Amino acid sequence: MNLIKITLLSLLLFSSCANAQAPQSESAIQNINVTTAQEVINKEKIVLLDVRTPDEYAQGHIPGAQNLDFYASNFEEELKKLDPNQHYVVYCASGNRSGKAGKMMENLQFQHVQNVMGGFQAWQSQNLPVE
Repeated sequence: MNLIKITLLSLLLFSSCANAQAPQSESAIQNINVTTAQEVINKEKIVLLDVRTPDEYAQGHIPGAQNLDFYASNFEEELKKLDPNQHYVVYCASGNRSGKAGKMMENLQFQHVQNVMGGFQAWQSQNLPVE
């Protein structure tokens, strides 16, 4: 009887330790600050997505950015047209919409998405290039 209890206890301890050490899946989306964003944009081959409205985009945007309106009714369909294996840097005005867009991209199996924390406002506050 004691041998059975010891065996069960050992199995229980082993299984809980194994679960505690199991690797967690890594998120496809990463939050980055504007300094890191500028470095990535300048050094790596990326797709830069501005998910603000066309009016916001027309008032100024990061050079080289493509506009894809988060509020458009076909936003998710437009995301599905993109290559999920590309490296994307996504921004909006403050980081809220781009964070949501990044989560959508992650759900669509995009592999490498970086969200610019603070968005275009943070970019401008650092006097970085704007078109």
